[in-house]
Amino acid sequence: MLNQFDFLKSLPVSYNFSFKVLTFFLVFIVSYFLLNLVKKILFSLYQSRFLEKKRAQLEIVLKVLENIKGYFLISVALYFGTIYANFSVQIDKMILKMFTIIFFIQALQILNTVINYLLRNYVKKRSDQDPEFASTVGLMGIGLKFLVFSFVVLLALNNVGIDVTSLIAGLGVGGVAAALALQNILSDLFSSLTIIMDKPFIVG
Repeated sequence: MLNQFDFLKSLPVSYNFSFKVLTFFLVFIVSYFLLNLVKKILFSLYQSRFLEKKRAQLEIVLKVLENIKGYFLISVALYFGTIYANFSVQIDKMILKMFTIIFFIQALQILNTVINYLLRNYVKKRSDQDPEFASTVGLMGIGLKFLVFSFVVLLALNNVGIDVTSLIAGLGVGGVAAALALQNILSDLFSSLTIIMDKPFIVG
């Protein structure tokens, strides 16, 4: 059975290109509309459930949905439009790389939101008993965010075709050198954090 679009191959190049552009815009508009619609429906659904049950899991889902940005939805719609239009291999690769970078930027923002939410709730539970605990968790949060940021950046670079093996090796050697140079400082820092977290001493 012949492909229903095979007749397009016999048309002039200008008509063929015009059809691809039309397909691209149609798929882009429909995809963007549907993605926005799905986001709004999910947000309304989870918001009503959260107002009824007040569960932390539902609030996290709401925070994630709130942080899905418009540029991410546009990039997804562009990616779908490019796939269906089938312009050329070069354009497909360029759009794919752009989508990959935007995807990891969006993922990083969502992860930061989740980390901030979890740390804020954890501090809220213990802030009345230990006022100094908030500053300790804040320092740990900065370290955790730095690790997440580094991991996401390396993952994004690897997915766009950049070899990160030498970069990881360089960071590993640099980290070992820095740890050896700052051994005493890091030891004192971790000791102080252990004392604040465990509270081995009692006043009185």
